[in-house]
Amino acid sequence: MTNGPMPEPTELFRVELRQQESGDLLILAGQINLDAAALVRDEAVRAAANARGAAIDWSGAEYVSASAVQVLLALGAALAAKGQALEVANENAGVRRALEVAGLSGRFPVRGGQG
Repeated sequence: MTNGPMPEPTELFRVELRQQESGDLLILAGQINLDAAALVRDEAVRAAANARGAAIDWSGAEYVSASAVQVLLALGAALAAKGQALEVANENAGVRRALEVAGLSGRFPVRGGQG
């Protein structure tokens, strides 16, 4: 057994909320699994509390779990109740295909109407 420092674990996912002039940008990268969904929820709560719209950048996501999609649907509903929108700023073809199969693609419009 060694007492030295352990290497950093490989980053499986990244969830980040960036504030921009046009609104908040929720960045999802890597494997947005059940563990990541809790972080997505925390950042979605922050985005919903802000008096701005929000967008998703999931261009770097390998996949997005059903639990994370549920959080994003709730964020979209919370923003809609304030007259704001949740849009996709940077698309991911694999995630989009999964949403289409689930019948949810229309709930995540692409910014600028493309998609």
